[in-house]
Amino acid sequence: MINIGIVGANETSKRHIEKLIELKEFKLVGFYDHDSVSSDIIQEKYGIPRFDNYTELIKKVDAVNILTPVGSHYQFASNAIRNCRHVFVKQVLSENLEEAKELNKLADEANIQLYVSNHEKFHPNYQMLKRLLDQPFYIESSRFDPNIINYSQENMVFDLLLNELELVLYLVKANVKKIRATGACLHHPHVDFINARIEFDNGCVLNMVCGNFESEQKNTIRFFQKHRTYNLNLDNFKISMLNSSAPAQAEHELNLSKTKNVPDMIKRELSFFANSISNHSLNLRTHYNNFQTIEIAHEIIDKLNINKR
Repeated sequence: MINIGIVGANETSKRHIEKLIELKEFKLVGFYDHDSVSSDIIQEKYGIPRFDNYTELIKKVDAVNILTPVGSHYQFASNAIRNCRHVFVKQVLSENLEEAKELNKLADEANIQLYVSNHEKFHPNYQMLKRLLDQPFYIESSRFDPNIINYSQENMVFDLLLNELELVLYLVKANVKKIRATGACLHHPHVDFINARIEFDNGCVLNMVCGNFESEQKNTIRFFQKHRTYNLNLDNFKISMLNSSAPAQAEHELNLSKTKNVPDMIKRELSFFANSISNHSLNLRTHYNNFQTIEIAHEIIDKLNINKR
């Protein structure tokens, strides 16, 4: 059984606490957060030990689950790794490229698991899409979310492009050859529209557009390959397919979740993390993959600084 502690007292923490209590692979030792009001709420609801000092929590655990805002990831993760603790971190290592690089280096030296969470990869429909794709030559990602408030193009890239970029990179598995990007101020004084075009060395092209001015949230990725086009709706994870070689070229849904219960993706991912700790030969490389995504994000930002309109 793995002794684990949570860093952060927020809504995501609540969901992870509930899953960790259920999982037999873990013993939830307690949690830490500097905010006393949020900590009181967590402790009252779940009755788990609360640590007033992060150092004391580290001493009691084998692993930490870092669920704080991204700006504090490096602080908490580097401390844990230097104490040879395994780390589960939410979504991104750091928005700072040098900090992300340093975390990779520390994890390699300490020989611990540094796992970057992206539970969407565990959805059965996403896994099905991974099996169905056969050398797509063009991918189109579109995300518009009026709920994302940004005041810089950096925020736009990390809030609206990063997740989709990592999901695509996981499926394409090819090196990036060329990146182009353009930003525009269409409805606000700051950048509210971004178009990024990424060419891979296997010939595949990824075209990404995002903005925060549409009235409704839209989040889709389309994959074009010979005779077939797959559309993945990231709001509900429904997949539709257009088969151009079929007599009737109608688009129809391919949803594994129609016939099976959709598994709890957070619980499944945490169990996967536990297995990676127990099986020392299993190198998940999620921190390397996430660093590659962060590198591409920063190159997109550099291109935007040159080509902003």
